[in-house]
Formats: sequence, C-alpha cells, structure tokens
Amino acid sequence: MNTPWRVWSLFILSVLLVGAAMAWVSSMALQLEGATAEITAKADHEEKIRLSLWRLDSTIAPIIVEESSRPFFIYQSFYLTNRAYNRLFSEIKPGQVVVPSPLLTFTPENIHIHFQMDPEGKITSPQVPVGTMRDRAEQDYVKKPQIDKANYKLQKLKSFLTRENILAAIPEARNQREMQAEGVSGAWTADELPTDYQFKKKIASNSSRPSSSTQSKSLKKPGNFSSSFEAVKQTARGSQEFNARRRAVNRIANQQAEAFGHNMMFCRDFIPEESFIENAMLPIWVGEELILARRVNMVGKDYIQGCWIDWRHLEKELLHETTSLLPSCSLKPVFDMEGELPARMLASLPIEFKAGAMPEYKVEPLWSVRIPLGVAWACGGIAVIAVALLLAGVVQLSERRATFVSAVTHELRTPLTTFKMYTEMLRKGMVRDEEKRDKYLSTLQTEADRLGHMVENVLAFARLEKNNDADRLEVVSMGEFFDRVQDRLANRTEQVNFSLELGTEDPEQDAKARETCVRIDASTVEQILLNLVDNACKYSANSEDTRIHLSAHVGSSQVEVKVRDHGPGLSEAMLKKLFKPFSKSAPEAARSAPGVGLGLALSHRLARTMGGDLKLTQNSEDGAEFTLYLPRA
Repeated sequence: MNTPWRVWSLFILSVLLVGAAMAWVSSMALQLEGATAEITAKADHEEKIRLSLWRLDSTIAPIIVEESSRPFFIYQSFYLTNRAYNRLFSEIKPGQVVVPSPLLTFTPENIHIHFQMDPEGKITSPQVPVGTMRDRAEQDYVKKPQIDKANYKLQKLKSFLTRENILAAIPEARNQREMQAEGVSGAWTADELPTDYQFKKKIASNSSRPSSSTQSKSLKKPGNFSSSFEAVKQTARGSQEFNARRRAVNRIANQQAEAFGHNMMFCRDFIPEESFIENAMLPIWVGEELILARRVNMVGKDYIQGCWIDWRHLEKELLHETTSLLPSCSLKPVFDMEGELPARMLASLPIEFKAGAMPEYKVEPLWSVRIPLGVAWACGGIAVIAVALLLAGVVQLSERRATFVSAVTHELRTPLTTFKMYTEMLRKGMVRDEEKRDKYLSTLQTEADRLGHMVENVLAFARLEKNNDADRLEVVSMGEFFDRVQDRLANRTEQVNFSLELGTEDPEQDAKARETCVRIDASTVEQILLNLVDNACKYSANSEDTRIHLSAHVGSSQVEVKVRDHGPGLSEAMLKKLFKPFSKSAPEAARSAPGVGLGLALSHRLARTMGGDLKLTQNSEDGAEFTLYLPRA
C-alpha cells in the first residue's frame, strides 16, 4: 500500500517543480515583454519630443533671423538716403531728402513693437514718429490710430525696460572675426559615440568651455550621469540633437548675414568696417516679457535695438505645431540662464519644452508572449493529465495484479489441498466405504469444475483485454438457446442442492419469448448465464428459499434475460465495485463466497461486445436480480 503513495508523491513533487519552473519562465517572459513594450513606448515618445523640438526651432528661427538681418539704420522712422551709414544720428534739416523705414508700416504677427535705446537710455520706436516726421508719416504712410496704438505699446515697454537690465543680458558688440575666433566647435556624430567615461569627460569639458553668447550656455549639462549605457546614449543623442538644431539656426543666420554684407559693400567708401558693429539678436526675458535685442556700436557709442515679442500669441502658434504629436505638451520660460539648464531646451529661445506625461502603452495581442505562454501551459496541463492517467492506469493495473494473485492463490489453495488429501486417502485405500468413496469423488469433481470455471473466466478475460472484437454472432431463438444451456445451469444448481426454475408464471409470455430470435454468440451468453447462476448459488447458499429463477421478457429491440435469487442481496461495499475485475482480495475471498471477483466484470464486458448489456435491476433483502439485454435479430 505504500508503493502507490510513494509514486504519487514523487509525481506531485515533479509536477510542482515543473510548474514552478514554468511559472518562473512565464514571469520572466512577461516582465521582458513589459520592459520591451515600455522601452518601445519611451523611444517613440522621445522621437516625438525630438521632432517637436525641431518644429519649434524651425518655426522660431525665421523670426530671429529676420530681426537679426535688419540694418541698424531702419530703427528710425525716417533716415537720409546719403547718410544711412556715415551720419545716421545727425539732425535732419528741412529740405533734405529722407526715406521712411520699412518698420514704419510693418505690422508683424508675433511682435508688439520695435525699439531703439540710445546711450542715455531714451527709448524710441520706428513705428512711433515724432514732430514733423509724424505729420509726414500720417500724411503719406500710416494712419493716426495705428501710430497711437504703437505709442501705447511703446509706453508700456518703457514701464519695464531699462538700459541697466538689458545691458546685463546682452554681450558687447564684436565683429564677425572675433566671434568666429571664440566660437564653440560642433558636437559628436552618431558614429563617434564615446564610452561612458569618455562621454562624461567630453560633456564636462564642453560645459566648462567659455562662450560668447547666452545661447552657448545651453550646452551645459547636469553633473549627475546614469551608469546605464542606454541613459548615456539618450543623453548623447539629446546633445547631438540640440547642437544640430543650434547649427541649423546659425546657418540660416549666417546666410542672412552674408546677404546683408553684400548689400552693405557700397558703403565701404564712406565708412570703415570698424566704425560700426552689429551682432545677431539675442532672446532675453525681462520680467515675464520676451525681448529680442542686440548691441550696435556706432563710432564708439552703444545703442540697443530690438523688438518686444508677443509671447502669448507666439506660444499658441508654437503649441499648434506640436499638439498633433504630444497633446499635453507645454512651454515654460527659462529665466535663470546662469544655473543648470533644462535638458529639453529650445536652441533658438530660452524656453523649456514640457512634453507632458507619456501615454499608456499596450502590448500588441498578435505579438504578445502571452499566446505562446498560454499554449505552453495548455500543453503542459495536457501532458500532466496524460501522465497522471497513465500513472493511475499503471498503479491500478499493479494493484489489480496484486489483488488477483492474492485472490487466485487463496482460491487455488483450498481445492488443491482437497485434491491432495482426498487422492492420497483414495490411493492408500483408507476409504473402504463405497458411499464415502463416491462422496469424495463427487467432491473432487466439484472442485475440478470450480477450478475449470475459474480458469475459463480468467482466459476469457485475458482474450478480451488483448482483443476487444466481438466473437462470431449467430441468429438463434430463445427456446432453442434455453434447451441448449438448461442442463449445464441445472447441474450447477444441483451441486449446492438448489433448483433452477425456467420461465415465468405467464405461459403466453414464455411462449412468445421462446419464439423470439436474437443475434448472439451462444457460447458467450452461456458463459454469462453460468457466471450469474454460479454467483446466485454462492451468495444465497444460506437462504431458506433455494430457487433460482431464469426467465426471458421480449422488448421492442431487445430481449431481457433475468436471473434472480433469494439471497441477502448485495452490500454497499459490493455495489461500489460491482463490475470491476479482480475486486476481491484474499481476506475478502476468505470471508465471503469463493471466487476472485471476475465473473460479473467478465459477463458485463462480454455482453457489451455483442451489442447488449448487463445490469443489476433489483437488490433487496429478498434477493438480487441481474438482467442481461440481448439484441433481437
């Protein structure tokens, strides 16, 4: 009994180990899938951020380049045609020929007003002419409401813009040769991506390099770097992107400056290059207002020229360019350019780009690892069930074999002992009484029949286990069949002093049953009925009513052959293993009627091989009744 428990314990332990291994592999696969999906989503999110930054800088660059390319003399409402460069700020006398500034009638979409601040801090605007110049402007070029509106904006500009706060943010004007001599070289390419240590060293050296403009400070990076190479790669790519955008803006500015330089070549005869210097516009924040400004040095005097950006309107326009990629993005001004600069900063303006929260990512169901994992778990479950069924069959077969050997051993011991004792007594002439001798011989014959019947059942069951095909069937009437088997069945009942009663109390029904033909294997049906009668004789041996009834009843498609006794009936324990082969152990065989528990199981299977069935149709204290169903011809 310990062997099955040991086998099942090992099996359960193996299943638990395999299940734990599969669970661990599944967990790792799901984690890897989630990490891959997260990395893909982050990469896509970063790609959208880079594209958005390119769009923003591409939108802002033309505004800055256009303002940087404006010659300094147009920041007056009117100027003399022959004094634009050599006597720009001299007094205009009556009768002199002047031309209007292009900014006088200029109404840009994203600029409030253009302005110029002289060395004394006085602020003027080409859109707000004064004195006789205003009269001329209103007469030929602009209307009074437009000038009044520009004057209102100019007064508002004067309320927060002073020479001190703007000079602190704008570097001194220098010529182009000086700026090129102090410029910062470009960034790395993707093929020159350094290692972790080299990358930190390159960033540190690039951050500490002196710069001549406010924009160069955006090259500064934080000092804390992740040891992960992926983080280093992302940071390097962000630096490359920023420098690429910065070079693109500068390229456009240089093209405009070259075009402007060609237009100024005609004035080289009037004024040397060193007498005036103008640089590109630089964006700065004055309070919460965005200003584009530059220093212009004319004959040693510093003037400040620029424009007041309409940041509210420009912000809406910029966000319109990026909301299709990142709906929750926003723009945040960077007021402190001396500290640690944000990683996602525009190359053209001191503006930080806020991408917003990364959208939730999903695992594509068609490519999900959950499908092969589910298939693997299903196959594993099927394999476990198959092995469990096979193991159960093997264990059950082993138990049946052990039970069969035990029961057969017990069944063989009693008749063999009887054979040995009786034959020895007869051989030695110890039994002289003829009556006793006949009784002994009759006992030997009975035991021999019993052994023969048991061997016949075992051999028949072995044939069924080996080959489940039905035997040869024949059509025979029930009357003819009963006449063939009646003597053998009656002989079995007579051995225990029982009587076999054939038929019922209804002669017409018996006559109809005898005339009905069935398609059966007569020898197989005879063996089934012999097993049923033999069981009835054994289990009702102590019954007062010694009759065993055999009758046939005709149905629509079957003939019901009933065998009934008057014994005590079957117990609950016997009912649970009624048609199981070798259901008796040796102790059970010793306590109950002789046999190995094979007759009913064999009869049940033989009946089904012919297309019929065997059932217990009645079980009570007054006896048990078995019904054999045979197909009609």
